Amino acid sequence: MVEALKTALEIADEDKKAISQRQLDYLRENLDCRRWADLVFKDLAKATTPSTPLLSINTFTSSYSKANRRLIFLDYDGTLTPIVANPEDAVPSEKCLKILSLLAKDPKNIVYVISGRSQDNLSDFVGHVDRLGLSAEHGCFLRTPSMGEQGAEGWIGQGASEDVMDKDDDIRSHETWRQKAIQVFLEFTERTPGSHIEQKASSLTWHYRLADPDLGVYQAADCHARLLSVFSEGDNRLDAHVESPKSSKPAESQKSSEPHKTTTLTPQVNILKGKKNIEVRPSATSKGKIVRKIVEKHADADFIFCAGDDTTDEDMFGELLIDSGDQGSSDHPDSKRTVMTCAIGSGKRPTRASFHVNNPEQLLSLLQSVL
Repeated sequence: MVEALKTALEIADEDKKAISQRQLDYLRENLDCRRWADLVFKDLAKATTPSTPLLSINTFTSSYSKANRRLIFLDYDGTLTPIVANPEDAVPSEKCLKILSLLAKDPKNIVYVISGRSQDNLSDFVGHVDRLGLSAEHGCFLRTPSMGEQGAEGWIGQGASEDVMDKDDDIRSHETWRQKAIQVFLEFTERTPGSHIEQKASSLTWHYRLADPDLGVYQAADCHARLLSVFSEGDNRLDAHVESPKSSKPAESQKSSEPHKTTTLTPQVNILKGKKNIEVRPSATSKGKIVRKIVEKHADADFIFCAGDDTTDEDMFGELLIDSGDQGSSDHPDSKRTVMTCAIGSGKRPTRASFHVNNPEQLLSLLQSVL
């Protein structure tokens, strides 16, 4: 913040004029007065959003130590490791691996890393940790802690077979929703230097983290709109809506759902806007659904901890609202178990998590405190 203010004060007059003119041109070309006013009021609303409380070590260790059976769900990118420009560089630190190993070895713990990464990617990074459960591609594939020694054969698909493609398939020739998505992504990859397409067994993702920041944001908005249009053409069954985690509370009493909007285009396909990426995947699977499945299998768990930083992690937080009396708090009197959900990032960011920590390093320190 201080550096940003210093730069703004010291910037040359000609640079100020150039920046102002560029912003003015953008406003004239892309926004009318009403749209601009809407954006201003939305920014003001975000600024006045109540803060999510910081999860302290004392609060965490107190609940953790009382439990006899614990379920721990951890996202990978942005949660266990910092976000990096090249996803292949997000190698877990020795500290991270040691913490995961010690957590997983505790007989009272069942630990899962729930990630959007592919099976191979996730296996390479943390698959060698004993007794660690893994879920890849937002819940499409599951490897339970007891299956770890089976390696790749231990993965179980969770979605419909027609939604899952072999990794060696040609995504250009694959029919159904993939063909529509890849045509859009190919066009925007050509238009956006630095962007690329990632092919997974159950989804397609367009990444623009390495693109020019301004161009990337502009093209992403256009890409998202194009996907909505393409999937809407000629299908009277489509009912675009925003998925919300189950809750018995009135909508106005819930925390803002802005960070976890998922556009559902058909009963089969979702479009997700993540951090510098857009993903198209089957709606039959999600992080929330796989977490629900694991929780139901371990009904004896009296402590659940879940941490994540991204839009897809809000699906997990939403599912776990049910187990915390729909309040998102850790010790609700109507709940049979203690549930803690923790968003990684600013406490001002709208989320359904009950707590937050500022970055992956703080989360690792929190986990390390109970070992």
